[in-house]
Amino acid sequence: AITRDIAAAAADRQARLVVTGQYSIAGDSIGAEIQIHDVVTRTRLPGSKRVFAPRSSPATLFARLADEALVMLARRLDPRMAEWSMGAAPQSMDAYRTFLDGLDENARGNHEDAIAQWARAADMDTTFMQPLLHAAAMLAGPAPARADSFLKRVERRRSALTAGDRAWLAAIRANTDGNTVGFYQSSQDILRAEPGTQLPYFFIGIGAVRLNRPNTALDAAKHIEYRTGRFRLQWANEVYSFVVTEAYHQLGRHSEELAFTREVRNLNPENRNLVAETLRALAALGQVGSMDSVLTKLETMPPTPYGPPLATQLLAIAGELAFHGHAEDGMRLLERALEWQRGHPREGPPSGNARFELARTLYFLRRYTDAAPLLDSLVRAEPTNPFFLAYAAVNATRTGDSSASAVLRSRLDTLTRPFDHGQTLYARALVAAQLGDTAAAVIHLEASLGQGMPPDGMAIHADLMLSPLWTNARFRELLRPRD
Repeated sequence: AITRDIAAAAADRQARLVVTGQYSIAGDSIGAEIQIHDVVTRTRLPGSKRVFAPRSSPATLFARLADEALVMLARRLDPRMAEWSMGAAPQSMDAYRTFLDGLDENARGNHEDAIAQWARAADMDTTFMQPLLHAAAMLAGPAPARADSFLKRVERRRSALTAGDRAWLAAIRANTDGNTVGFYQSSQDILRAEPGTQLPYFFIGIGAVRLNRPNTALDAAKHIEYRTGRFRLQWANEVYSFVVTEAYHQLGRHSEELAFTREVRNLNPENRNLVAETLRALAALGQVGSMDSVLTKLETMPPTPYGPPLATQLLAIAGELAFHGHAEDGMRLLERALEWQRGHPREGPPSGNARFELARTLYFLRRYTDAAPLLDSLVRAEPTNPFFLAYAAVNATRTGDSSASAVLRSRLDTLTRPFDHGQTLYARALVAAQLGDTAAAVIHLEASLGQGMPPDGMAIHADLMLSPLWTNARFRELLRPRD
Protein backbone atom coordinates (compact mmCIF):
# COMPACT_ATOMS: atom_id res chain seq x y z
CA ALA A 1 0.00 0.00 0.00
CA ILE A 2 1.13 3.54 -0.63
CA THR A 3 2.00 5.74 2.34
CA ARG A 4 0.18 8.93 3.27
CA ASP A 5 3.23 10.94 2.25
CA ILE A 6 3.25 9.44 -1.23
CA ALA A 7 -0.49 9.93 -1.59
CA ALA A 8 -0.16 13.54 -0.47
CA ALA A 9 2.71 14.15 -2.90
CA ALA A 10 0.64 12.65 -5.72
CA ALA A 11 -2.32 14.87 -4.85
CA ASP A 12 -0.06 17.93 -4.72
CA ARG A 13 1.17 17.17 -8.24
CA GLN A 14 -2.32 16.22 -9.47
CA ALA A 15 -1.03 12.75 -10.30
CA ARG A 16 -3.40 9.80 -10.26
CA LEU A 17 -0.86 6.98 -10.72
CA VAL A 18 2.16 6.40 -8.47
CA VAL A 19 5.05 4.01 -9.18
CA THR A 20 6.85 2.46 -6.21
CA GLY A 21 9.39 -0.33 -6.07
CA GLN A 22 11.85 -2.42 -4.14
CA TYR A 23 15.14 -4.00 -5.08
CA SER A 24 17.52 -6.53 -3.58
CA ILE A 25 21.04 -7.74 -4.31
CA ALA A 26 22.06 -11.36 -3.98
CA GLY A 27 25.51 -12.30 -5.19
CA ASP A 28 25.93 -11.26 -8.81
CA SER A 29 22.20 -10.66 -9.35
CA ILE A 30 19.93 -7.67 -8.82
CA GLY A 31 16.21 -8.28 -8.36
CA ALA A 32 13.57 -5.56 -8.49
CA GLU A 33 9.82 -5.17 -8.57
CA ILE A 34 7.68 -2.14 -9.25
CA GLN A 35 4.09 -1.51 -8.29
CA ILE A 36 1.71 1.02 -9.80
CA HIS A 37 -1.07 2.41 -7.61
CA ASP A 38 -4.17 4.40 -8.44
CA VAL A 39 -4.29 6.93 -5.60
CA VAL A 40 -7.91 7.88 -6.34
CA THR A 41 -9.37 4.38 -6.10
CA ARG A 42 -6.57 3.21 -3.74
CA THR A 43 -6.05 0.11 -5.85
CA ARG A 44 -2.96 -1.49 -7.34
CA LEU A 45 -2.76 -2.21 -11.06
CA PRO A 46 -2.39 -5.94 -11.77
CA GLY A 47 0.60 -7.51 -13.44
CA SER A 48 3.48 -6.76 -11.06
CA LYS A 49 6.28 -9.34 -10.90
CA ARG A 50 9.93 -9.45 -9.89
CA VAL A 51 12.62 -9.23 -12.59
CA PHE A 52 16.34 -9.96 -12.42
CA ALA A 53 19.55 -8.89 -14.15
CA PRO A 54 23.31 -9.25 -13.56
CA ARG A 55 24.83 -6.64 -11.23
CA SER A 56 27.23 -5.83 -14.04
CA SER A 57 24.33 -4.82 -16.33
CA PRO A 58 21.97 -2.46 -14.51
CA ALA A 59 20.71 -1.11 -17.85
CA THR A 60 19.23 -4.55 -18.53
CA LEU A 61 17.34 -4.35 -15.24
CA PHE A 62 15.97 -0.91 -16.08
CA ALA A 63 14.86 -2.10 -19.53
CA ARG A 64 13.01 -5.04 -18.00
CA LEU A 65 11.37 -2.81 -15.41
CA ALA A 66 10.30 -0.43 -18.16
CA ASP A 67 8.66 -3.33 -19.98
CA GLU A 68 6.89 -4.31 -16.77
CA ALA A 69 5.58 -0.77 -16.35
CA LEU A 70 4.44 -0.61 -19.97
CA VAL A 71 2.56 -3.89 -19.65
CA MET A 72 0.77 -2.75 -16.49
CA LEU A 73 -0.06 0.67 -17.89
CA ALA A 74 -1.09 -0.48 -21.36
CA ARG A 75 -4.56 -1.59 -20.34
CA ARG A 76 -5.20 1.77 -18.67
CA LEU A 77 -3.49 4.24 -20.97
CA ASP A 78 -2.97 2.71 -24.42
CA PRO A 79 -5.72 4.18 -26.65
CA ARG A 80 -5.51 1.11 -28.87
CA MET A 81 -6.91 -0.96 -26.01
CA ALA A 82 -9.19 1.55 -24.30
CA GLU A 83 -12.43 -0.15 -25.31
CA TRP A 84 -11.09 -3.64 -25.92
CA SER A 85 -8.91 -4.66 -22.99
CA MET A 86 -10.07 -7.52 -20.83
CA GLY A 87 -8.68 -10.37 -18.78
CA ALA A 88 -5.21 -10.81 -17.33
CA ALA A 89 -2.44 -8.51 -18.52
CA PRO A 90 0.45 -10.05 -20.48
CA GLN A 91 3.81 -10.61 -18.85
CA SER A 92 5.71 -9.82 -22.03
CA MET A 93 5.65 -6.54 -23.89
CA ASP A 94 6.58 -8.36 -27.08
CA ALA A 95 3.52 -10.61 -26.66
CA TYR A 96 1.38 -7.53 -26.05
CA ARG A 97 2.64 -5.83 -29.21
CA THR A 98 2.07 -8.98 -31.27
CA PHE A 99 -1.43 -9.28 -29.83
CA LEU A 100 -2.13 -5.69 -30.92
CA ASP A 101 -0.80 -6.50 -34.39
CA GLY A 102 -3.41 -9.25 -34.51
CA LEU A 103 -6.15 -6.82 -33.51
CA ASP A 104 -5.05 -4.47 -36.28
CA GLU A 105 -5.11 -7.26 -38.87
CA ASN A 106 -8.53 -8.36 -37.66
CA ALA A 107 -9.89 -4.83 -37.86
CA ARG A 108 -8.78 -4.68 -41.49
CA GLY A 109 -10.61 -7.93 -42.23
CA ASN A 110 -7.42 -10.03 -42.50
CA HIS A 111 -8.70 -12.73 -40.18
CA GLU A 112 -6.20 -15.48 -40.94
CA ASP A 113 -3.30 -13.06 -40.46
CA ALA A 114 -4.87 -11.99 -37.17
CA ILE A 115 -5.15 -15.57 -35.98
CA ALA A 116 -1.51 -16.20 -36.89
CA GLN A 117 -0.41 -13.15 -34.86
CA TRP A 118 -2.51 -14.22 -31.88
CA ALA A 119 -1.07 -17.72 -31.98
CA ARG A 120 2.43 -16.17 -32.03
CA ALA A 121 1.59 -13.91 -29.07
CA ALA A 122 0.31 -16.90 -27.07
CA ASP A 123 3.55 -18.76 -27.76
CA MET A 124 5.58 -15.75 -26.56
CA ASP A 125 3.68 -15.58 -23.25
CA THR A 126 1.96 -18.79 -22.22
CA THR A 127 0.19 -17.02 -19.33
CA PHE A 128 -1.51 -14.51 -21.66
CA MET A 129 -4.91 -15.94 -22.57
CA GLN A 130 -6.38 -13.06 -24.58
CA PRO A 131 -4.70 -14.04 -27.89
CA LEU A 132 -6.09 -17.57 -27.68
CA LEU A 133 -9.54 -16.32 -26.68
CA HIS A 134 -9.58 -13.82 -29.54
CA ALA A 135 -8.62 -16.52 -32.05
CA ALA A 136 -11.32 -18.84 -30.73
CA ALA A 137 -13.93 -16.06 -30.79
CA MET A 138 -13.14 -15.33 -34.43
CA LEU A 139 -13.39 -19.00 -35.43
CA ALA A 140 -16.37 -20.10 -33.30
CA GLY A 141 -18.87 -19.55 -36.12
CA PRO A 142 -17.02 -20.31 -39.38
CA ALA A 143 -14.62 -22.98 -38.07
CA PRO A 144 -15.72 -24.32 -34.66
CA ALA A 145 -13.30 -27.28 -34.72
CA ARG A 146 -10.38 -24.85 -35.00
CA ALA A 147 -11.91 -22.68 -32.27
CA ASP A 148 -12.14 -25.76 -30.08
CA SER A 149 -8.39 -26.38 -30.38
CA PHE A 150 -7.63 -22.86 -29.10
CA LEU A 151 -10.18 -23.17 -26.30
CA LYS A 152 -8.69 -26.43 -25.07
CA ARG A 153 -5.35 -24.65 -24.56
CA VAL A 154 -7.11 -22.08 -22.37
CA GLU A 155 -9.18 -24.68 -20.53
CA ARG A 156 -6.00 -26.45 -19.40
CA ARG A 157 -5.17 -23.28 -17.43
CA ARG A 158 -8.69 -22.67 -16.11
CA SER A 159 -7.69 -22.63 -12.44
CA ALA A 160 -5.20 -19.81 -13.05
CA LEU A 161 -7.57 -17.58 -15.05
CA THR A 162 -8.88 -14.23 -13.90
CA ALA A 163 -12.64 -13.86 -13.50
CA GLY A 164 -12.78 -11.96 -16.81
CA ASP A 165 -10.87 -14.61 -18.72
CA ARG A 166 -13.01 -17.38 -17.18
CA ALA A 167 -16.21 -15.61 -18.20
CA TRP A 168 -14.95 -15.02 -21.72
CA LEU A 169 -13.82 -18.64 -21.98
CA ALA A 170 -17.35 -19.73 -20.99
CA ALA A 171 -18.90 -17.39 -23.56
CA ILE A 172 -16.73 -18.56 -26.44
CA ARG A 173 -17.11 -22.20 -25.44
CA ALA A 174 -20.89 -21.72 -25.52
CA ASN A 175 -20.69 -20.02 -28.91
CA THR A 176 -18.45 -22.76 -30.30
CA ASP A 177 -20.86 -25.41 -29.06
CA GLY A 178 -23.93 -23.62 -30.42
CA ASN A 179 -25.32 -22.71 -27.00
CA THR A 180 -26.87 -19.29 -27.72
CA VAL A 181 -28.36 -18.82 -24.25
CA GLY A 182 -25.05 -19.76 -22.63
CA PHE A 183 -23.19 -17.29 -24.83
CA TYR A 184 -25.57 -14.49 -23.88
CA GLN A 185 -25.45 -15.25 -20.15
CA SER A 186 -21.67 -15.61 -20.08
CA SER A 187 -21.32 -12.31 -21.95
CA GLN A 188 -23.14 -10.67 -19.06
CA ASP A 189 -20.69 -12.39 -16.70
CA ILE A 190 -17.81 -10.82 -18.65
CA LEU A 191 -19.31 -7.38 -18.07
CA ARG A 192 -19.61 -8.02 -14.34
CA ALA A 193 -15.96 -9.13 -14.24
CA GLU A 194 -14.70 -6.35 -16.51
CA PRO A 195 -16.82 -3.24 -15.80
CA GLY A 196 -15.91 -0.16 -17.75
CA THR A 197 -14.85 -1.94 -20.94
CA GLN A 198 -16.86 -1.88 -24.14
CA LEU A 199 -16.15 -5.33 -25.55
CA PRO A 200 -18.58 -7.19 -23.22
CA TYR A 201 -21.40 -4.99 -24.53
CA PHE A 202 -20.42 -6.06 -28.05
CA PHE A 203 -20.94 -9.71 -27.11
CA ILE A 204 -24.15 -8.97 -25.20
CA GLY A 205 -25.56 -7.24 -28.28
CA ILE A 206 -24.70 -10.20 -30.51
CA GLY A 207 -26.27 -12.65 -28.08
CA ALA A 208 -29.35 -10.49 -27.61
CA VAL A 209 -30.26 -10.28 -31.30
CA ARG A 210 -29.76 -14.03 -31.64
CA LEU A 211 -32.30 -14.48 -28.84
CA ASN A 212 -34.73 -11.95 -30.31
CA ARG A 213 -34.09 -9.45 -27.52
CA PRO A 214 -33.71 -6.28 -29.60
CA ASN A 215 -34.22 -3.73 -26.82
CA THR A 216 -31.42 -5.35 -24.83
CA ALA A 217 -29.21 -5.22 -27.92
CA LEU A 218 -29.90 -1.51 -28.42
CA ASP A 219 -29.19 -0.81 -24.75
CA ALA A 220 -25.85 -2.62 -25.06
CA ALA A 221 -25.02 -0.69 -28.22
CA LYS A 222 -25.33 2.62 -26.34
CA HIS A 223 -22.17 1.71 -24.41
CA ILE A 224 -20.07 1.26 -27.57
CA GLU A 225 -18.38 4.19 -29.27
CA TYR A 226 -18.56 3.06 -32.88
CA ARG A 227 -17.31 6.27 -34.48
CA THR A 228 -13.79 6.03 -33.02
CA GLY A 229 -11.34 3.39 -31.86
CA ARG A 230 -11.51 -0.26 -32.85
CA PHE A 231 -15.28 -0.29 -33.27
CA ARG A 232 -14.84 2.31 -35.99
CA LEU A 233 -12.77 -0.10 -38.10
CA GLN A 234 -14.13 -2.39 -40.75
CA TRP A 235 -14.86 -5.77 -39.20
CA ALA A 236 -15.91 -4.60 -35.74
CA ASN A 237 -17.95 -1.75 -37.19
CA GLU A 238 -19.66 -4.18 -39.55
CA VAL A 239 -20.69 -6.53 -36.73
CA TYR A 240 -21.73 -3.66 -34.47
CA SER A 241 -23.82 -2.18 -37.29
CA PHE A 242 -25.48 -5.51 -37.94
CA VAL A 243 -26.47 -5.79 -34.26
CA VAL A 244 -28.09 -2.34 -34.30
CA THR A 245 -29.87 -2.75 -37.65
CA GLU A 246 -31.03 -6.24 -36.73
CA ALA A 247 -32.44 -4.93 -33.45
CA TYR A 248 -34.36 -2.18 -35.24
CA HIS A 249 -35.52 -4.75 -37.78
CA GLN A 250 -36.84 -7.11 -35.12
CA LEU A 251 -38.76 -4.21 -33.58
CA GLY A 252 -40.19 -3.15 -36.93
CA ARG A 253 -38.54 0.26 -36.60
CA HIS A 254 -37.43 0.23 -40.22
CA SER A 255 -37.13 3.99 -40.68
CA GLU A 256 -34.60 4.13 -37.85
CA GLU A 257 -32.91 1.07 -39.30
CA LEU A 258 -32.56 2.78 -42.67
CA ALA A 259 -31.25 6.01 -41.15
CA PHE A 260 -28.62 4.11 -39.18
CA THR A 261 -27.45 2.10 -42.20
CA ARG A 262 -26.94 5.32 -44.14
CA GLU A 263 -24.98 6.87 -41.28
CA VAL A 264 -22.69 3.92 -40.76
CA ARG A 265 -22.01 3.52 -44.48
CA ASN A 266 -20.29 6.89 -44.31
CA LEU A 267 -17.78 5.34 -41.90
CA ASN A 268 -17.05 2.34 -44.12
CA PRO A 269 -18.34 3.17 -47.62
CA GLU A 270 -16.71 0.15 -49.26
CA ASN A 271 -18.20 -2.43 -46.92
CA ARG A 272 -20.69 -4.43 -48.97
CA ASN A 273 -22.53 -5.87 -45.99
CA LEU A 274 -23.56 -2.39 -44.88
CA VAL A 275 -25.03 -1.69 -48.33
CA ALA A 276 -26.99 -4.93 -48.13
CA GLU A 277 -28.42 -3.80 -44.79
CA THR A 278 -29.61 -0.59 -46.44
CA LEU A 279 -31.43 -2.68 -49.04
CA ARG A 280 -33.01 -4.86 -46.37
CA ALA A 281 -34.43 -1.77 -44.67
CA LEU A 282 -35.71 -0.36 -47.98
CA ALA A 283 -37.38 -3.69 -48.76
CA ALA A 284 -39.07 -3.80 -45.35
CA LEU A 285 -40.34 -0.25 -45.88
CA GLY A 286 -41.61 -1.09 -49.35
CA GLN A 287 -39.46 1.64 -50.91
CA VAL A 288 -38.86 -0.48 -53.98
CA GLY A 289 -38.27 2.50 -56.24
CA SER A 290 -35.26 3.52 -54.16
CA MET A 291 -33.61 0.11 -54.35
CA ASP A 292 -32.34 -0.05 -57.94
CA SER A 293 -29.41 2.36 -57.60
CA VAL A 294 -28.37 0.77 -54.32
CA LEU A 295 -28.56 -2.70 -55.90
CA THR A 296 -26.32 -1.51 -58.72
CA LYS A 297 -23.86 -0.25 -56.11
CA LEU A 298 -24.01 -3.59 -54.28
CA GLU A 299 -23.36 -5.58 -57.46
CA THR A 300 -20.21 -3.63 -58.29
CA MET A 301 -18.56 -3.86 -54.84
CA PRO A 302 -15.87 -6.38 -53.87
CA PRO A 303 -16.74 -9.02 -51.27
CA THR A 304 -16.43 -8.14 -47.59
CA PRO A 305 -13.97 -10.38 -45.70
CA TYR A 306 -15.91 -13.21 -44.06
CA GLY A 307 -19.07 -11.71 -45.52
CA PRO A 308 -21.62 -13.77 -47.47
CA PRO A 309 -21.49 -14.06 -51.26
CA LEU A 310 -23.48 -11.43 -53.12
CA ALA A 311 -25.96 -14.04 -54.29
CA THR A 312 -26.75 -14.89 -50.66
CA GLN A 313 -27.41 -11.24 -49.94
CA LEU A 314 -29.65 -10.86 -53.00
CA LEU A 315 -31.71 -13.92 -52.05
CA ALA A 316 -32.18 -12.57 -48.51
CA ILE A 317 -33.34 -9.21 -49.88
CA ALA A 318 -35.75 -10.99 -52.25
CA GLY A 319 -37.12 -12.86 -49.24
CA GLU A 320 -37.49 -9.61 -47.36
CA LEU A 321 -39.51 -8.14 -50.23
CA ALA A 322 -41.78 -11.18 -50.38
CA PHE A 323 -42.31 -11.29 -46.61
CA HIS A 324 -43.41 -7.64 -46.61
CA GLY A 325 -45.94 -8.14 -49.38
CA HIS A 326 -43.87 -7.41 -52.48
CA ALA A 327 -43.67 -10.90 -53.96
CA GLU A 328 -43.50 -9.75 -57.59
CA ASP A 329 -40.63 -7.41 -56.82
CA GLY A 330 -38.95 -10.29 -55.02
CA MET A 331 -39.26 -12.48 -58.12
CA ARG A 332 -37.79 -9.73 -60.27
CA LEU A 333 -34.85 -9.51 -57.88
CA LEU A 334 -34.38 -13.28 -58.13
CA GLU A 335 -34.17 -12.94 -61.92
CA ARG A 336 -31.63 -10.18 -61.44
CA ALA A 337 -29.68 -12.39 -59.03
CA LEU A 338 -29.66 -15.21 -61.59
CA GLU A 339 -28.31 -12.88 -64.26
CA TRP A 340 -25.60 -11.62 -61.92
CA GLN A 341 -24.56 -15.14 -60.90
CA ARG A 342 -24.20 -16.30 -64.48
CA GLY A 343 -21.80 -13.43 -65.05
CA HIS A 344 -19.86 -14.09 -61.81
CA PRO A 345 -19.77 -17.88 -61.42
CA ARG A 346 -16.91 -18.12 -58.94
CA GLU A 347 -17.62 -15.64 -56.17
CA GLY A 348 -17.72 -16.91 -52.63
CA PRO A 349 -15.30 -19.35 -51.00
CA PRO A 350 -15.55 -22.27 -50.97
CA SER A 351 -16.44 -22.79 -54.62
CA GLY A 352 -19.43 -24.92 -53.66
CA ASN A 353 -21.07 -21.80 -52.24
CA ALA A 354 -21.48 -20.23 -55.67
CA ARG A 355 -23.05 -23.38 -57.11
CA PHE A 356 -25.37 -23.72 -54.13
CA GLU A 357 -26.57 -20.13 -54.36
CA LEU A 358 -27.22 -20.64 -58.08
CA ALA A 359 -29.19 -23.80 -57.30
CA ARG A 360 -31.19 -21.97 -54.65
CA THR A 361 -31.99 -19.14 -57.03
CA LEU A 362 -33.18 -21.59 -59.68
CA TYR A 363 -35.31 -23.39 -57.10
CA PHE A 364 -37.04 -20.20 -55.99
CA LEU A 365 -37.64 -19.33 -59.65
CA ARG A 366 -39.26 -22.78 -59.98
CA ARG A 367 -36.65 -23.94 -62.48
CA TYR A 368 -36.35 -27.28 -60.75
CA THR A 369 -34.94 -29.23 -63.69
CA ASP A 370 -32.09 -26.73 -64.03
CA ALA A 371 -31.37 -26.88 -60.30
CA ALA A 372 -31.27 -30.69 -60.12
CA PRO A 373 -27.78 -31.39 -61.56
CA LEU A 374 -26.24 -28.65 -59.42
CA LEU A 375 -27.77 -30.03 -56.24
CA ASP A 376 -26.86 -33.61 -57.13
CA SER A 377 -23.21 -32.62 -57.61
CA LEU A 378 -23.18 -30.73 -54.31
CA VAL A 379 -24.57 -33.70 -52.38
CA ARG A 380 -21.97 -36.00 -53.96
CA ALA A 381 -19.19 -33.58 -52.99
CA GLU A 382 -20.45 -32.99 -49.43
CA PRO A 383 -22.81 -35.81 -48.44
CA THR A 384 -23.12 -34.58 -44.83
CA ASN A 385 -24.02 -30.98 -45.64
CA PRO A 386 -27.58 -30.67 -44.27
CA PHE A 387 -28.54 -27.77 -46.54
CA PHE A 388 -27.42 -29.54 -49.69
CA LEU A 389 -29.46 -32.59 -48.62
CA ALA A 390 -32.52 -30.46 -47.79
CA TYR A 391 -32.62 -28.56 -51.08
CA ALA A 392 -31.86 -31.66 -53.11
CA ALA A 393 -34.68 -33.51 -51.36
CA VAL A 394 -37.38 -30.89 -51.97
CA ASN A 395 -36.15 -30.24 -55.50
CA ALA A 396 -36.41 -33.97 -56.26
CA THR A 397 -40.01 -33.84 -55.05
CA ARG A 398 -40.68 -30.93 -57.42
CA THR A 399 -39.25 -32.85 -60.38
CA GLY A 400 -41.37 -35.90 -59.52
CA ASP A 401 -38.54 -38.11 -58.25
CA SER A 402 -40.20 -39.15 -54.99
CA SER A 403 -37.90 -42.10 -54.34
CA ALA A 404 -34.76 -39.92 -54.52
CA SER A 405 -36.44 -37.39 -52.27
CA ALA A 406 -37.23 -40.07 -49.69
CA VAL A 407 -33.63 -41.29 -49.65
CA LEU A 408 -32.29 -37.80 -49.19
CA ARG A 409 -34.79 -37.00 -46.44
CA SER A 410 -33.89 -40.22 -44.63
CA ARG A 411 -30.21 -39.31 -44.74
CA LEU A 412 -31.02 -35.86 -43.38
CA ASP A 413 -33.23 -37.23 -40.60
CA THR A 414 -30.42 -39.51 -39.32
CA LEU A 415 -27.55 -37.08 -39.84
CA THR A 416 -25.28 -36.31 -36.89
CA ARG A 417 -22.34 -33.91 -37.04
CA PRO A 418 -19.94 -32.37 -34.53
CA PHE A 419 -20.44 -28.64 -33.96
CA ASP A 420 -23.67 -28.75 -35.96
CA HIS A 421 -25.05 -25.60 -34.31
CA GLY A 422 -28.64 -26.60 -35.06
CA GLN A 423 -28.07 -26.57 -38.82
CA THR A 424 -29.45 -30.07 -39.38
CA LEU A 425 -32.65 -29.31 -37.47
CA TYR A 426 -33.02 -26.07 -39.41
CA ALA A 427 -32.55 -27.94 -42.70
CA ARG A 428 -35.22 -30.43 -41.63
CA ALA A 429 -37.52 -27.47 -40.92
CA LEU A 430 -36.95 -26.23 -44.48
CA VAL A 431 -37.93 -29.60 -45.92
CA ALA A 432 -41.02 -29.90 -43.74
CA ALA A 433 -42.14 -26.37 -44.64
CA GLN A 434 -41.72 -26.96 -48.37
CA LEU A 435 -43.53 -30.30 -48.24
CA GLY A 436 -46.49 -28.84 -46.34
CA ASP A 437 -45.88 -30.23 -42.85
CA THR A 438 -46.00 -26.87 -41.08
CA ALA A 439 -46.34 -28.35 -37.60
CA ALA A 440 -43.13 -30.37 -37.94
CA ALA A 441 -41.41 -27.40 -39.57
CA VAL A 442 -42.08 -25.14 -36.58
CA ILE A 443 -41.03 -27.84 -34.10
CA HIS A 444 -37.70 -28.37 -35.89
CA LEU A 445 -37.23 -24.62 -36.23
CA GLU A 446 -37.82 -23.98 -32.53
CA ALA A 447 -35.31 -26.70 -31.63
CA SER A 448 -32.70 -25.31 -34.03
CA LEU A 449 -32.97 -21.85 -32.46
CA GLY A 450 -31.84 -23.31 -29.14
CA GLN A 451 -28.75 -24.84 -30.73
CA GLY A 452 -27.27 -21.85 -32.51
CA MET A 453 -29.43 -21.18 -35.57
CA PRO A 454 -29.59 -18.82 -37.21
CA PRO A 455 -26.07 -17.61 -36.44
CA ASP A 456 -27.06 -13.94 -36.89
CA GLY A 457 -30.22 -12.41 -35.55
CA MET A 458 -33.70 -13.68 -36.39
CA ALA A 459 -33.58 -13.44 -40.19
CA ILE A 460 -35.67 -16.60 -40.55
CA HIS A 461 -38.62 -14.50 -41.72
CA ALA A 462 -36.72 -13.66 -44.94
CA ASP A 463 -35.88 -17.29 -45.76
CA LEU A 464 -37.99 -18.08 -48.82
CA MET A 465 -37.90 -21.78 -47.95
CA LEU A 466 -39.96 -20.95 -44.86
CA SER A 467 -42.56 -18.89 -46.76
CA PRO A 468 -45.27 -21.55 -46.16
CA LEU A 469 -44.99 -20.68 -42.47
CA TRP A 470 -45.43 -16.93 -42.83
CA THR A 471 -49.11 -17.03 -41.84
CA ASN A 472 -48.60 -19.69 -39.14
CA ALA A 473 -49.40 -18.30 -35.68
CA ARG A 474 -46.72 -20.33 -33.94
CA PHE A 475 -44.11 -19.14 -36.46
CA ARG A 476 -45.22 -15.52 -36.03
CA GLU A 477 -44.84 -15.96 -32.29
CA LEU A 478 -41.20 -16.97 -32.84
CA LEU A 479 -40.63 -13.59 -34.49
CA ARG A 480 -42.12 -11.60 -31.62
CA PRO A 481 -39.47 -9.66 -29.64
CA ARG A 482 -38.78 -11.13 -26.22
CA ASP A 483 -38.04 -7.86 -24.42
